[in-house]
Amino acid sequence: GNWLSLFRNAAPYIAAFRGGTAVVHVPSWMLSEPESQNFKGLMEDVAFCSLLGLSCVVVTSIEDKLVARLRKEGIYEERPGGCTVGNQLRGVVLDERGLAIAKQEAGPARVEV
Repeated sequence: GNWLSLFRNAAPYIAAFRGGTAVVHVPSWMLSEPESQNFKGLMEDVAFCSLLGLSCVVVTSIEDKLVARLRKEGIYEERPGGCTVGNQLRGVVLDERGLAIAKQEAGPARVEV
């Protein structure tokens, strides 16, 4: 059927990238409940690429959850001279407490992937 021609057309790309490595970025919004189907689809695509011989490195962002948690804890403060990290964390400087919160938020993201 139609899927056979799809694989025939994809064969040169599969051969070219087999044994290679791809980095897949998972934005933080994709880990939220309304996007769970999109996230599931992305993970299925990553698994399929692995079956085809492509090594995938999955990098997750926790920006949305981290900003929400920092605001909840009352330690989200923009300061001049802070590092630019992501879109929402511009100028934010993390102290020891903020870094501990970032580590806590990173754990569930790792488990999801």
